[in-house]
Amino acid sequence: MLRFDEFMERALYEQETGFFATSGQAGAARGDFITSPEVGPLFGVLVAEYLDRCWERAGCPPTFTVVEFAAGRGALAISVRAAAPRCAAALRYHLVEVSPSLRARQAEHLPVDHGGGAGLHFFSHAGAETLPQQADLVFANELLDNIPFRLFERSGERDSGTRGEETEVARAEWREVWVNPDDGRETLERVDRTLAERLDRLAPEASPGTRIPLQERAGEWLRRALDLVGPDGTVTVVDYARTTAEMAALHQNEWVRTYRGHSRGGAPTEAPGTQDITVDVAIDQLEAVGGPSVNQSQSEWLAELGIAGLVDEGRRVWQASAAAPDLFAIRARSRVAEAEALTDPSGLGGFRVLSWGGSLE
Repeated sequence: MLRFDEFMERALYEQETGFFATSGQAGAARGDFITSPEVGPLFGVLVAEYLDRCWERAGCPPTFTVVEFAAGRGALAISVRAAAPRCAAALRYHLVEVSPSLRARQAEHLPVDHGGGAGLHFFSHAGAETLPQQADLVFANELLDNIPFRLFERSGERDSGTRGEETEVARAEWREVWVNPDDGRETLERVDRTLAERLDRLAPEASPGTRIPLQERAGEWLRRALDLVGPDGTVTVVDYARTTAEMAALHQNEWVRTYRGHSRGGAPTEAPGTQDITVDVAIDQLEAVGGPSVNQSQSEWLAELGIAGLVDEGRRVWQASAAAPDLFAIRARSRVAEAEALTDPSGLGGFRVLSWGGSLE
């Protein structure tokens, strides 16, 4: 039997059979799910503007080190490079990706690991061990939702009170979900008192049958990221997120999702290695590491970065060239559809942007 986080680790990252180690990837055409960088280049143009603002806020240093975690095939970095940011001459862009196949694809469109000379440089890493000791900005788009988490269920019976109302008995307790990796069957194991009290604080109104995640590994990732940037740097993550108490009020299927081939997959314990497993990021658990200076929707964040102006510019370019459009005009026109997807409050636009150590103001 495996704890749920151990099962998830194997299902996603096992070297020969894990989802991301084999075929799993983001992408509109051959991917299993779509992310903001894969919608089109517009997201990368706006992230490039964000890098410029962070660089300028830091005083335009001659070297500006950015680390992107969960970089995939490099879609975001490709768009950032094409946007020609103002900080390009100073920019040292490090891509961290655990999947060997996706890491290999980064070199198809990026001059990866070509050091020396002036201008923007890209470096590819399999993990954080080979990163520089200090960075100015850590950026992660849809990383924390894929970090394995522990899973707990509030157990307990319900008895009838003196007047017939249902009341929770005092012996209700928290149990941890364990998984049989051979057949996906779950079992529940009792937890110690210290852990139970911690879970009670995270979801004080939890009733029997309620499940919640404990995202210790995500918190540890944030600690390491904050150490990497130091007191003057910035950590920015983009993901779907809510509080633990909000998750406790919902069925597990509302905050644990699986994907394969752009469709929802089966149960998280079904056919390990064949589907993505994601979880809403527990904002309150990250706040225990450090309170973010920015907490806003992706739609709001992109608005501050000037998405409306870019869309208007795209419309003007298209209208001027509609009679005989070239590739530039067609790309300009696509900004309208891209912006709609990136700002849709029921989709990508509803993601939360959390930053530690900096804002756009």
